[in-house]
Amino acid sequence: MADSSIQPRLNGLRDLAVANVLWRGRASRRMLFASIGLMYAFGLLLLPLSLAEVVARPGTPAALVLRGLNVMIGLVMGAFFLGAMVRRLHDRGKAAWWLLLFVGPHAALVFLATRFLPTTTPSMPPLLIVGMVIDMALLFWWMSETFFLRGALGPNRFGPDPLAERPSPATAATSDASP
Repeated sequence: MADSSIQPRLNGLRDLAVANVLWRGRASRRMLFASIGLMYAFGLLLLPLSLAEVVARPGTPAALVLRGLNVMIGLVMGAFFLGAMVRRLHDRGKAAWWLLLFVGPHAALVFLATRFLPTTTPSMPPLLIVGMVIDMALLFWWMSETFFLRGALGPNRFGPDPLAERPSPATAATSDASP
């Protein structure tokens, strides 16, 4: 009896994971938060693997295998998260390219700060401050687009509205039979 109530939820999680990996369709805020929760749960399950890598002696075959596994799993989790963000942007009626506008300057700023900050020239700190102000504005815009604003009503070019009422099979059969 308990198995029958769990199976639809597991199927829903599987469908969510597949949709995120394929980067297709739309995702409501609820689906996005479920995706983030799945990432955290998966990360907790992988914590022993990460701890084993830390404890392993550097340069040994075991350490290299553990490092490789962690990198591969990190890439899969990154693709899953990016897929969730792309699907959420699709729900807002925006293409995946918007993610470059929202996150690209942040990545560039982090790269520049970590590479050039130790050898700063006198003009570097003001440039970093200006970059951080622009970066923060874009990150707030991205967060409001993905976490707070409702998706586009009705179907759009990326698919049907994830919040639209879907008729149950019994309701669909009844509506087809009525004149």
